[in-house]
Amino acid sequence: MRRQRRYTLPVLTQLSLWRLKPLLFLIGPGFISACSGLEITNIGVFTYIGSAYGYRLFWSILISAAMLAFLQQLASIVAVESPGLSWARRSRYYLLLASGLMLANIATLTANIVGISIILSSLLHVNWVYVAVLVSTIVYSMSISAKSYSEVNKLLTTLTLLLGSYIALSIIYLYENPHIISDIVAQTFTITPLHENSIGLDVVAVFGAAAAPYALILEMITLPRDKDLREEFASIGLGLVFTSLISISIGLLAAVTLYPKGIVAKGPEDLVRVLGMLGVFAKPLFIIGATASSILAIMAILLVNTYVLYEYRRGENWSSNIEVVLRSPIHREASLMSVLTSIAGLLVLVIVFGSSYDRLVDIIRYLSVIINLTAWIPGVFIVYMYRRTRYYSKITAIVAYVIVGVLIMVNLLGILW
Repeated sequence: MRRQRRYTLPVLTQLSLWRLKPLLFLIGPGFISACSGLEITNIGVFTYIGSAYGYRLFWSILISAAMLAFLQQLASIVAVESPGLSWARRSRYYLLLASGLMLANIATLTANIVGISIILSSLLHVNWVYVAVLVSTIVYSMSISAKSYSEVNKLLTTLTLLLGSYIALSIIYLYENPHIISDIVAQTFTITPLHENSIGLDVVAVFGAAAAPYALILEMITLPRDKDLREEFASIGLGLVFTSLISISIGLLAAVTLYPKGIVAKGPEDLVRVLGMLGVFAKPLFIIGATASSILAIMAILLVNTYVLYEYRRGENWSSNIEVVLRSPIHREASLMSVLTSIAGLLVLVIVFGSSYDRLVDIIRYLSVIINLTAWIPGVFIVYMYRRTRYYSKITAIVAYVIVGVLIMVNLLGILW
């Protein structure tokens, strides 16, 4: 008996590791950076779009997701050739990159702190403003005490996978109601004129929610220098497919559950109602998945803000290794500055919108608009650096410039609408 246990167990262990290794391998910097872009702004804005417009604005979700995927792949190419942000630091426009990125990051950080706080306060039955201060303190402590960025974020990414329930429910619904597929396709790819007053800002909000400019920079500063480009493409590709399917599924489920009833998403209960097919499991799965994804985004934002400030102050002999940056005093300074600025923005939001739970989606929408106002700036730098890589292609560069141009045009049209 002892001999059988001695030989059988290693075989089973090796077999299990062999089966799991491809999946564990793909949860690398690329997958994490892609998942970090999936947070409360995506959930809130896409739920609102589906509940307010049905399938009529699905084209904006599809286009914005495709544009982000393209820029993220471009960022991985630049990261392989020029790791970190040293290439940008040498540019005279680095201050523009840093300022635009910081503004978008603070808006995203504020949205996620507000989102987590309102979701948790609905359980604790206390004012979400107090919870927001507590959440800010906790995430700051997590950020400065994290010994290994990758290990913490792998755990959060694993919890974020619970949001895959949106995909599962969408597949089940389409399987049981195949007749609506033709309606979805017709309304998605036939752009009809809409006369709602807020349509312009809502489209800008969709692009802002999908943009996640910090995710582009995160990809560049966390990618190991010896990483093979094909491996990174596989990792980030899996992450982008996963997040894109969730984004589309959120809008779809909101369109089939809330829109027919005339319910326009406003508060956390409406966000949970989209997962109503899960019954009693809807709320806990939503809370765990949404909270983990938001904390992952917050950790990523604090790291990117730190790195941007670190590169700005960096001396000639300073190391740009991500672990060194995490242990530097600048990490504490940048994280504290980011959190305090976010709290100040939170207080402004309370003055403008009040402290009601039902204003959650409105807050997220307007913060997403702010995000998109500067989301194009990192894209310009990435396209500029791509031209200097050995993988440069004229066609790819043209597509990249068109994408950046579309981001700028969306802002202008949204404001003028």
